[in-house]
Order: sequence, then C-alpha cells, then structure tokens
Amino acid sequence: MKLPENLLKKVESLPVLSSVAGRLIALVNSSDYSLEEVAKLVSQDAFLTGKVLRLANSAAYARGNTFTTVQRAVPHIGGRAVMGLVLGDSAKGLYNDGLNGYAAEHIGLWEHSLHTALAAKEIAQFTKGKVVPDEAFTAGLLHDIGKAVLSEFLAIDAKTEDRRNYLNTERKRSGSDHATVSHAIVQHWGLPQAIEQVTLFHHAPQNADEEYKALVFTVHLADFVSMMHGKGTGVDALAYTLDGSYTEYVTITDIQLENIVLVIEDEFQAIFQDMKPGT
Repeated sequence: MKLPENLLKKVESLPVLSSVAGRLIALVNSSDYSLEEVAKLVSQDAFLTGKVLRLANSAAYARGNTFTTVQRAVPHIGGRAVMGLVLGDSAKGLYNDGLNGYAAEHIGLWEHSLHTALAAKEIAQFTKGKVVPDEAFTAGLLHDIGKAVLSEFLAIDAKTEDRRNYLNTERKRSGSDHATVSHAIVQHWGLPQAIEQVTLFHHAPQNADEEYKALVFTVHLADFVSMMHGKGTGVDALAYTLDGSYTEYVTITDIQLENIVLVIEDEFQAIFQDMKPGT
C-alpha cells in the first residue's frame, strides 16, 4: 500500500536515528556480537552512557552493587535493555506523543511496545526456526511505531467501524494503516529487512517472506498476548484476530504463554520507568 502524500511527508520529516543508535541496532541484531562491543559503542555517547549507568544503579537492577563504568554496567543489565534505551531515546518524540486517534493514555504506545518486546523475547525460545531473542525484542519494540504518526489523522471513535479489524478503520479514515506507516518509518531509519517484515506483516504474518515468518509470527503472538493482558494502545486493542497458524512456527502451550506473562511482569515493571523515553 502506497502512503498518501500527507503521511509520506510526515514520515520523511522524522529525524533519522543517531549514528550510535544505528550502529548499535546493527550490532545487537547480528548473531555473534559481544557485550564488550555494545559497551564500546555506548561509551561513545555521553548521554546514553548516563542513562545506562542510571539504569544499572537503579533499585531494580543494582541489588547492592554500584556501577561507575559502562564496561561493568552493560553486562549487568544486558543487551536488550541497552537497545531499549537507545530506541526509546532516539524515538522519544514518537513514543511520548499521546495516541489521541486511538483514545489511548499518554505513553500507552511505549507501554505496549515494551511489553510486546519482552514477550517476543521469551516466545522466541519456543520457535521452530532460529529466532534471535534480542532481534525479537527489537522488532517487538518497533512493530507499532507507525501509530504515533497515524494517530493525528484518525478521529476518536470508541465504536469502531470494523470491530475485528481496526486496520480497515485506519484505511478508511487516513488512506493507510499503522503497519504500512511503521514499515515506512523503519525504512526511513535504514533498519534491517527483518524489522521491516515485522512492521509490515505483524497482523498478517502469513504474507511475510518465508525466511522471516518465524520472527513475524513471534511478534504477532507477543502483540496479541500483550493486548489480551491489558497492554493495548486504546480502542483498537480488541480489534485484531490471532492467526492460529502460528503453531507452524511456534511450539508453545497456553499454559506456557500464561507463564511468560508472569515472568516478564517483574521485568516490565522494573525497567518501564527507567527506559521510558525522555527520562
């Protein structure tokens, strides 16, 4: 689907990711990166260094330890937490915007994106194909980023025109949908093809290229799980259906899915404030 001119201009007006952010994303999404390499990149950005040290020394992470160097802090909090800080800061203008077009609470997009990312990271361990947990985390964090742009072009209406597919409602009101806009944003940022596939097909995973289907289904399932457990983005939260063919790519039971929600809840609560854009 081609973006209407007004949406295209909005996407093209977005700032590109910083040099450090782009290099860090490419590094973490590779299969053989080390935390020492992550720390080296982080140390090149004074602001990011401060945020990493703040998170590492937070009550949720420190546990009696004190971290004064990035080299010690990064292995302690992990690569995906650093990735969250980088993406959250780079896209803070988008994540901080209220989703008025979806009648969502302020920072609801960040809450949903982080919860989906954490769920995707856990679900990745149950995939039949090789899905890297950190890549699933990054993809989950970005899958709905287009909602921040599309929101201003939608009219608030809790009674949607299509109760089972809000994408149709988005298309009727704006000429596009959040998956297409999300895809345009990650293309604008020059992110890997795997991330492009997730943003474009996370509501239609069977349409993804075969080599990326396991990853796309992972985020599709994580997205659905997050919405079903109260971490949606407004009026559209219950307006999507789960593609049951995810079982071809993810071997997981309902009980295991419920356990994942319990497992990630503590982590979600612990890092939500410290990773929140703009803090």
